[in-house]
Amino acid sequence: MSDGALSQDDINKMLRGEIDLNEVSKNSDIPKEDMDLLLNAMNVYEKKKAEESNSETRLLKFTDDQLNKIGVIFGYFAQMAMNNLPGVLNCPVNMRVDTVNQITVNEFSRCIPTPTTLGFINMEPLKGDVVIEIDSNSTFAVIDIVRFGRTGVIKSYQEITNNEVTIINNLFAYILEFTRLAWSGIINIQPKLLKLETDPQTIKIAPASEMTALVTLAVNIAGIDGMINFCIPYPVIEPVLGKM
Repeated sequence: MSDGALSQDDINKMLRGEIDLNEVSKNSDIPKEDMDLLLNAMNVYEKKKAEESNSETRLLKFTDDQLNKIGVIFGYFAQMAMNNLPGVLNCPVNMRVDTVNQITVNEFSRCIPTPTTLGFINMEPLKGDVVIEIDSNSTFAVIDIVRFGRTGVIKSYQEITNNEVTIINNLFAYILEFTRLAWSGIINIQPKLLKLETDPQTIKIAPASEMTALVTLAVNIAGIDGMINFCIPYPVIEPVLGKM
């Protein structure tokens, strides 16, 4: 660094961590506003580099073929939902598999909103729990239709009453039956709803770094767009991956 100005070599050294930015800020003639911008930019750069490093070191456990086959299974689920829920709710229901990815438990809990509708599911004889998340749009579309015969009554997420919990429990009963049937070609499971929650911080179905298969279903109930997520930890599904 000469004459208080930063050369390209100085910038390259900062990127490699060979120059202390705080020391530069004390001894440089660069205006404070410009130095603050540079410090912020470096912080963003370091954060992005750390995130990329973490992503690269994640242990991916599912193969692309396995994820594709999981997607096919939930395609059956979506078809059963479209065949049966319109008669139950007396309104149009459309559903399709949007994405199938693998992410960690921690990534899943951080990417969903608060509050939301979370169902913790056991899928015996498979060991461990699965989380089904129904977003607020879908949750209150169903509640509106059952209570009022139309959507759009409830405008934003609010605390669910005891009567509305009963409605959601009934919805999960159908979801679990569709899940059982969708998986019947692979394994005979007996899904059971363990509890309902609204806070993603309650998701403790596996260690935070454990990989999961995340199936996202795009849903439209009586014209209201929403989504349903199935988060399945690798240890839960591992015993049947070879049968897929």
